[in-house]
Amino acid sequence: MSIKKNFLFLFSSKILLIAIGIARGLVIPGILGPELYGIVGVYYIIKDSLIYSTTGILGAYPHLYFSIKSKLNIEITLKQLHDTIFTLLCLIGLVFFSCTIIYSICFYHPSNNNYKDVVKIAVILSAFDFLITSVGIMFSTIAFVEKRFDIISRMQVIESIMSLTLTLGLIFIIKIYGIFISEIATIATIYFVYYVVSRYKVTINLNMRKIVSIIKFSIPFYIGNLTFYFMRMVDRAIVAKYLSLELMGIYTLALNLTDKLRMINITLNDTLRPYFIEAMNSIEDKEKLGIIIKKFNYITSCAGGLILVNSSYLLIFLDKILPKFTKSIPITQLIILSIITLMFIEPQTQLLSSYKLKKQMMLNIFRIISGFINILLCFLAIFLKIGLVGIVFSGLISNLLFCIIILSYTHKYYLYKVDLLYYIKMFVPQILLFLNIIYLNSFKFVSVLNTLTKVFPIIVVTNILLFMIYRIEIFSYLIPLVKERYKIIRGKFKESKAG
Repeated sequence: MSIKKNFLFLFSSKILLIAIGIARGLVIPGILGPELYGIVGVYYIIKDSLIYSTTGILGAYPHLYFSIKSKLNIEITLKQLHDTIFTLLCLIGLVFFSCTIIYSICFYHPSNNNYKDVVKIAVILSAFDFLITSVGIMFSTIAFVEKRFDIISRMQVIESIMSLTLTLGLIFIIKIYGIFISEIATIATIYFVYYVVSRYKVTINLNMRKIVSIIKFSIPFYIGNLTFYFMRMVDRAIVAKYLSLELMGIYTLALNLTDKLRMINITLNDTLRPYFIEAMNSIEDKEKLGIIIKKFNYITSCAGGLILVNSSYLLIFLDKILPKFTKSIPITQLIILSIITLMFIEPQTQLLSSYKLKKQMMLNIFRIISGFINILLCFLAIFLKIGLVGIVFSGLISNLLFCIIILSYTHKYYLYKVDLLYYIKMFVPQILLFLNIIYLNSFKFVSVLNTLTKVFPIIVVTNILLFMIYRIEIFSYLIPLVKERYKIIRGKFKESKAG
């Protein structure tokens, strides 16, 4: 396969993943309805919460792997490392699987009496899903560490297609259970394939000295990931606990759509991040560092504005596609608004995490503060009976406060004085999106032509404004960086082909 075709394959695989994800995110809710889709949301909350128990081990693994490869660590061989990591993950899986099953059977009492048994079965199957994940996830992590991105890209596409196909085949036979069974069957198959292609044969290793050593090394990674999971899971847990299954289904749809819409933006950020980190670490002068950070702030705001603001216009057709999920439209728009807020400060968070400053602990503290504010506001929304909109606003407010804290704390490292124009320019996409949300929710969907007539002018005006504000960044920074990244990828393919 030629270099260009390889590159196009990697890019098209990402687009295909987004398309399949959006299709799945619209078809499945349409078949189930809000209440049953809310149970699907409970299933993923349980699984995602349980997966936290593996994050420290998986975070430590690449560092241990490369320390052995570079012969810095001579106390353990690669075979022993894989055996011990596999043993730990299996033990973690068995312990949390057993605890979840016992809790579900003996202590868990769902508030919705109509689907009480269905919710309990969903929790049990979610625990079984996690057990399979804990056993197999090391082999997919090996593929990432060994940079086998061709295999990873193919596996991601196969996983999405297999999951969608099985779900659509089973959902009409065993209804909601078809979703859970298809998830379990898909991950079991995918992890087995990863195991085969990894070429590593693992065995259970109960050497306590090595187990304790790896656990100790993993503790900082657990602490670091705690803040991420704390901010990600708290609102979903509160919705599942205190609101109805219908609202849980509406919120789950909004979260799923948002995750798919931001995938292109995440890919772009992943492409730009190495350039920023390299530039940041090579600059000692405060003024030059400020120029670099401003540049990447503008690029992030520009990309977020162009991608996410335009994506929000697609939501107006949700009213026609999924009439039972109309309430998801403003919820999804507000979540996108909240995401854009966090995108602004990507360079500042990278600065705090850098080897130059070593302020990761401060970043974790700021995240914890933001998370606690989110919890308090969520409970206030429940107390005031504001419901789902209040909870989403709680997340938006806590993210805004987190953004303000980060900007206030970090500006001394790259700015000599406060630059109001710089901050205003950063927040332009958020302001435009907020105005668009107000406008888009001011009318109802009548027909495609009628809606396009009302929306098209505002799309044109918004994009012209974004283009005018960020025209320097688009032509001077963004396009050259993407072109340069393309050249690097081509170079890597040439090397692999020559080898």
